[in-house]
Amino acid sequence: MGPVPPDKPVWGGIIRMDESVYDALANALPVPLLERRAICVPLVDCTGGDRKSIYVAVTTGGYACYVGQTQRPADIRGAAARRLAGHRQEPSKAAEWAGYWVLPLPKETRPDLVNECERTVASILGVPVRNRRWRPTQRDRYRET
Repeated sequence: MGPVPPDKPVWGGIIRMDESVYDALANALPVPLLERRAICVPLVDCTGGDRKSIYVAVTTGGYACYVGQTQRPADIRGAAARRLAGHRQEPSKAAEWAGYWVLPLPKETRPDLVNECERTVASILGVPVRNRRWRPTQRDRYRET
């Protein structure tokens, strides 16, 4: 299967991000934000020195279409921007994503809490948490009999 043509959207999102949605997401997290950044950032811009964060990619219409997380070592900052740069190498994401919102987490946030934050945000926005290919063992277990 080849790249998705730009005229064939993969996911258009169902919730439009704005300051009130951002605040609702922040209030639902099990940890407080490092700081409030209720603004959509262009994909090419870095939001700051965040190391651990949850990010929400949005379409040109501002609709949430992807939720991800970052957990970077202490010497790597601007984690969300770095992670998004990797995503932009995928044609379907490059064609659909217009910006992102960042929910920066304290650097002391445990990995299990970062995972919980990602699941919480994805659940509220109605966005799948993971979009990964199945491993062969998973695929084999799910075959129809």
